[in-house]
Amino acid sequence: PLTPKQLKVNKLLPVLWFAGCILFLGLLGLNLIKLLRLSKDAKLIKLIDPQEYDFPLGQKVYLLESDKMNSPATIDLLRPAIILPQGLQEEVSDQELRFILCHEFAHILRKDFLANLFQNIILAVNFFKIGRAHV
Repeated sequence: PLTPKQLKVNKLLPVLWFAGCILFLGLLGLNLIKLLRLSKDAKLIKLIDPQEYDFPLGQKVYLLESDKMNSPATIDLLRPAIILPQGLQEEVSDQELRFILCHEFAHILRKDFLANLFQNIILAVNFFKIGRAHV
C-alpha cells in the first residue's frame, strides 16, 4: 500500500508531465515560428531546379540568402528552400557551391526537416521518461 505522501506525489506527477509537455512543445513552436520568419525575411536569390545538378528531386527549390545564418540550412515545411549565409556564393568556388546544394537537396529528398520535427515532438512528449533514464 502507498503512504499518503506517495499518493500526493503520484497525483502531482501527471501535472508535472503535462506542464513539461506544454513547455517543450511551446519552445518547439517558437523555434518553428522563428525559422519561418527567417525564411520569409531572407533574400530570394533564385528558384533552382535540382535536375540541373543531376539530382533526382521532382520539384524546384527556393534558394535564399540571409545575414542571420552561419551555415547553409534547409527548410521544407510548406515549400522547399535552402538558406545560404550572406556572401557564401562569393566565397566558395562553383564546385563547392554545387556540393553544398547537393547536400541540401539530399536533406529535402529524405524529408529530414519533417523527420526532425516529428522527433522533437516525440521527445517533448516523452521528456519525463528520458530524463529519468539518465538519473
